[in-house]
This record gives sequence, structure tokens and C-alpha cells, in this order.
Amino acid sequence: MAELFKYVCKSCGANLDPTSDEKVIKCSFCGSVYDRTAVLDEHRRREAEALTKKVKKYKADLVAYNGLKADTLRLADEVTRLSDTPTQMPLWTMLTIPAQLAGCALLLVMMYAAYKADSKPMMFLVGLLFAVLMVALTVADVKKKRLQRETEDVKGQLRSRLDELNTARAVFEDFERGFDIDFIASPYREYAAIDYLIGLLGTYQASKLGEAYRLFDLHEHFTKMEKMQNEQVEVQKQQLEVMQQLADYDFDDTYDDDDFTLHETLKAFRESHNSE
Repeated sequence: MAELFKYVCKSCGANLDPTSDEKVIKCSFCGSVYDRTAVLDEHRRREAEALTKKVKKYKADLVAYNGLKADTLRLADEVTRLSDTPTQMPLWTMLTIPAQLAGCALLLVMMYAAYKADSKPMMFLVGLLFAVLMVALTVADVKKKRLQRETEDVKGQLRSRLDELNTARAVFEDFERGFDIDFIASPYREYAAIDYLIGLLGTYQASKLGEAYRLFDLHEHFTKMEKMQNEQVEVQKQQLEVMQQLADYDFDDTYDDDDFTLHETLKAFRESHNSE
């Protein structure tokens, strides 16, 4: 809601009525006389100063708003990534203990058979198989524990990010409820545009947002026109350079380095001109 300013007499504090078309405003209470233009200019200055403060606060709130929104989206992306990370242990990890028991039982049977047969080669083979089995089971157990740690780490990160996301979302929603983002029209919510609006209001070139929007649009229009003019000047410079090269070129029947340079220059100019 726009702040209301009263036109008051500086002598007695009574309200003044600036709506008349007279060049002067006369206080109906004490009779003091004021220049109508000066009174309206003062009112405009006060409006511009008050609006400048509001726009500056809006920019600060917009920076905070965008920061909270970015944090919320970042945490949501992390939660999605962690949720998509597999956390279920592979099937083989559940078979390590039965495999250990079965392997040990099989080796015991083989050792007993070798002992009964009194066969040294068979005893050596059983010992070798036992060593290989122990190494394989040790490696599998180490890998299983590493997978368990990684799985628990992912689950812990997911729980932590979910808590952070819920907190960030609550803070963002609470801030959003108290932030009137529509105070500045959407085409002017870029930081550079807001800074330009603040400059217009701070120098009293505008006292209302509508005026500031109109002046900003004019500034953008003239900026684009100036850019287009500069581009046209550059094209004309290139044209003059090519024409000068053609004027200075010594035409003869031989194809030398000068011919190649001129050919490449013309080719590059045509390509740049056609791309525009």
C-alpha cells in the first residue's frame, strides 16, 4: 500500500490543498502563501525517497529469496541423487557365511579321506584348496564390509539431507509468505534493472514505479539502438577495408601470396556478413 503524504503548512501545521490550479497555495488557517510548484516538488521528492528505501529493501529480500530457493533446489537434487543410489546389499553377501561353512565341511571331508588313504599328493592338494578358500573368503568378507559401510554412509547422508531439506523448505516457505515478490513487475526483477530503478528514484528522476519502469524501458531501447549502430559501423569499416584492399590490389596473371590473402579476406567477410 502506498504511503500517504500530507501537504502541511510550515507555519501552523494545517493541511494545504494543492489541487487548485493557482500558482500559489494559501493556508486557510494562518494565511501563509507557498509556491504551488515548490510544494509539489517537495512532495515528489519525499515520495521518491520513501520508494527508494522500499526498492532497496526489496532487492535485499530478493537476494535472500533467491538464495533460499537455490539452497532448497540444491538439497532436493541431492536427496533425489541419494535416493537413486542403490542401498540394497547384493545377494552374494548373504551367502558368504553358508559358503564358509560348506567349504570348511568339504575340506574336512577331503582331509579325512586323504588321511585314510595316506596320500601325500592328496593331502597337499587339500591344503592348497584350503589356502585358496581362506583367501577367497577373506577377500569376500572385506568387500562385504566395505559395501556395508558405503550403504550405511549413503543412508546416513540421505537422512541428513532430508532433515536439511525439510528445514530449508520450511524457512523458504516462511520467508515467501512475508515477501511480496510482485511489488516489482517481473520484467524488472533482474538485479541490474533494480539498481537502475533505484538510481532513478534516488536522483528524483521518478517518484513512482510506473515512471521508473518507463524510463528504464527507454534506457534499454536506446542501449539496443546504440549497440545496433555500433555493429553497423563495424560492418561498414570491414566493407571499407575490403574495398581499400581491392583498390590497392595489383591485378596480374600470376597467383601468388597476395592473391591468396585477398581471397581469404573476401571469403571471411562474406561469411561474417551472411551470418548477420
